[in-house]
Amino acid sequence: MALDKLKHPPLLAFCGFSGSGKSTLLSKLVQSLSARGSRVGYLKHAGHGFMIDQPGKDTDRLRQSGARTVLIHHAAQTAVLHSHAPRWGEFESAFADCHVLLVEGHKGLPLPKVVLLDQAGDMLRALQAEQPSAIEALVGPEALPSEALPPALQHVPYFQRDDLAAIEAFVRGYFARQLQRPLYGLLLAGGYSTRMGRDKALLNYHGQPQLLHLQALLQAHCEHSFVSCRPQQWQDWSKTLGPESLASLNPLYDRFLDFGPFSGLLTALQHQRQADWLVVACDLPRLSAAVLQQLIQAHSSEIVALRSPLATAFSSAHDGLPEPLCTLYTPAMYPRLLQFLGQGYTCPRKVLLNSPVQLLPLPAGMTDALDNANHPEDFERYRQTPVSGQPSFPQGEA
Repeated sequence: MALDKLKHPPLLAFCGFSGSGKSTLLSKLVQSLSARGSRVGYLKHAGHGFMIDQPGKDTDRLRQSGARTVLIHHAAQTAVLHSHAPRWGEFESAFADCHVLLVEGHKGLPLPKVVLLDQAGDMLRALQAEQPSAIEALVGPEALPSEALPPALQHVPYFQRDDLAAIEAFVRGYFARQLQRPLYGLLLAGGYSTRMGRDKALLNYHGQPQLLHLQALLQAHCEHSFVSCRPQQWQDWSKTLGPESLASLNPLYDRFLDFGPFSGLLTALQHQRQADWLVVACDLPRLSAAVLQQLIQAHSSEIVALRSPLATAFSSAHDGLPEPLCTLYTPAMYPRLLQFLGQGYTCPRKVLLNSPVQLLPLPAGMTDALDNANHPEDFERYRQTPVSGQPSFPQGEA
């Protein structure tokens, strides 16, 4: 089993012998976290097997007839029954829409875990003999001095089982830390600019080429930033702008070819799987730092609340649909994009429409912030119209 390879959602296992209170504690945690808006996944390891189907029912008869996988669904719920041990990809897809995952059991896997001590002291003796790895906290039925624990665990946080508030605060803090990732920037500039008739990355709306202007915006908000472009295009920029102008830029050439912006997005998410990616297109002449800041702040607020979306995007001022080319993508979007690609879809907007993402309205006074400039007449219009002043955000969001 490769549960330890699961990258999304972040997980925390609760381990202990039967009767130590695992299920009771997990039930209270799920209830509390869910009440705050977190979508919580729960995975239980049944060490002695289990039977979830009802003998004689249609699903049972069809499974007994040889069906390898059975799915039964209703408008309000779905169940999938496999006749094989789960694979990593099945875990990844089963919990893809969850913010966090609580696991019951799997003490032997190198998972981050909370270990519950029992009244008889059996688990404590097992810890002294085995010292399992990745223990994040201990929970026991009563107060316990640190010297009663094995030396290697005396630094680990210890909670009494009935102190739910303290345990929940620890769990929330743990997940919040796991959801905090570095922010990388990606400027999508690898198109052929057929309709514009010249490279849109070199157009000058703000006293310098869009390539340099938008990279400066990204660099002000991101730990690292990259330019999605073609090798020949990078060489052409070097000749046109001079190598010194490109010294602070990092080219990122597509590893997935001929899928347009989808290629650049997949390449970035594969290039650094442990970062969030702020992705913008080079043909947005009205994009401002304030708009990017709102996007980042809205995403960060959801992370702190343990409601991390797979992506945060603005809704179009024209049709209300997600704007995929000024969006903050999380690593969890990588397998989702690959899934859609495998089904023949290469439109990032379609993926956003079918994913749990956070959609934001564009700030008042800046509803044209994500308008594209694709034709020569667009270039003339936008370069003669200065970007308006500070956008008007709802109270508390600026």
